Amino acid sequence: TNKSSIYGGDFLNNGKLLLATYTIPGKLILCSIEGVLTVLQEKELPGSPRDVCCSRENEVLVTLPFENKVLQLDSDSLEIKGTVSLKCKCYGIATSGNITIFGTWDSVAMFSGALEERRCTLSSEINSIYDVALDDENNVIYCSFSKHTVRKQDKAGNVLFSYTHEKLKSPYGLAVNRNGEIFVHGNKSNNIHILSKNGKLLRILEGVNHPTWVKYQDDTNRLFVMEDGKNLKVLEFIPS
Repeated sequence: TNKSSIYGGDFLNNGKLLLATYTIPGKLILCSIEGVLTVLQEKELPGSPRDVCCSRENEVLVTLPFENKVLQLDSDSLEIKGTVSLKCKCYGIATSGNITIFGTWDSVAMFSGALEERRCTLSSEINSIYDVALDDENNVIYCSFSKHTVRKQDKAGNVLFSYTHEKLKSPYGLAVNRNGEIFVHGNKSNNIHILSKNGKLLRILEGVNHPTWVKYQDDTNRLFVMEDGKNLKVLEFIPS
């Protein structure tokens, strides 16, 4: 794709890929990924979207960090159904059940239930937190691009592991698959580190150029990587 500054996206329930351009003004790009990537629809938004998350069957959440807002969209029409104002920045987003988490730059904010209710902040002495993920046990995974660190905490805030590596530089984003494996991309180290659910290094994928977004599609065992914020690379894994 020729679009630039893409740092977020998610797969919809219909298998299509929804990407967000972190620009002013920003837009969503709906794509078909069957064979050749095909742009199906573009929708301008009232803000600069950083990340996208398919939250429920017919709902998509989009973060607007400059505005401290989250847009609620219909996943079929991409029409805006509602807007939630937050008292924190909201860059990356992940949901599981009734839990929603955001990377806020200096912490991870967790909401239980509606976004207007029951917020707590997972304490962290590291900042520069953009992207977040939840595993199948609702543990929180996040990365700090300035500290070159990946960390997993439980909902009570206990640190389960911290991962650093001399070949991981400026991790802007990460993803987790249904097996709990973690894929974190080093924007300045030009690679992807694959970690076990316990934070052990399984493999380093070299040869990706300044990655800005990564997402694993479990149904096809494919890893989607955005290079330089504009070029999509697809890596296919053969199940063992």
